[in-house]
Amino acid sequence: IAKIEKPEAVEVLDSIIDQADGVMVARGDLGVELGSEKVPIVQKRIIRKANAAGKIVITATQMLDSMMRNPRPTRAEAADVANAVMDGTDAVMLSGETAAGKYPVESVRMMDAIVREVESDSIDILTQQVRDMRIVPNEDWRVIGATARAAAVLASHLHLRAIVCFTNDGVSTKLLSERRPRVPIVGVTRYPEIASRLALLWGVAPRVEVPPETIEETRRIATALLTRERMAGPGDTFAFLFPWPLSGRSNTLSLHTI
Repeated sequence: IAKIEKPEAVEVLDSIIDQADGVMVARGDLGVELGSEKVPIVQKRIIRKANAAGKIVITATQMLDSMMRNPRPTRAEAADVANAVMDGTDAVMLSGETAAGKYPVESVRMMDAIVREVESDSIDILTQQVRDMRIVPNEDWRVIGATARAAAVLASHLHLRAIVCFTNDGVSTKLLSERRPRVPIVGVTRYPEIASRLALLWGVAPRVEVPPETIEETRRIATALLTRERMAGPGDTFAFLFPWPLSGRSNTLSLHTI
């Protein structure tokens, strides 16, 4: 993750995004280096460019700064978190609030509540504005990128409850997240380290499961997982993506009604 905190980094932002897995908008350092009045525009530019390149983007620093001392944020801070979500960021980050503040747990709960409220109220705007600019940057990913896009379209048109994505390396789940489907994405992998990386992606709930050996077992695992976590129930339809052969990358899309 490349931390963008210097004017020189902003000037060569495209090159940095091209080389990194993701970027962090380090607003505190940017404010010192550029001036506070320039940070909002630079933040939006970084997020927009990362979105267009299909790279992770994290917005950080002083998001709920007053909660280091007080149990509730200011209205301006709540709006700041909300606007970062509206801009298209994949993740928002607390630092001092949880590392040294008096109310670390309350800070996390408040940020979670703000993000959930924005996403529930503005999901159509959030998904469309980012989805319109998405590309598949790697020619090797063209097939799984098309499969991910199809899953996102089906989720909208068929009012699916969720998309379960089985992945060996995280690529298919990443491409699916880039498409900003309107439903939760469950990224299922056998590798804990891959699950940790998936946690940064927009809309993805990573889960570690024993890998399936057949297509039928894939469907059964997906159904059991969604039912267990109350993400779907009898009569609900969901999509699941999986690799065929099962050792490859997710290139197959299927629908199932519980």
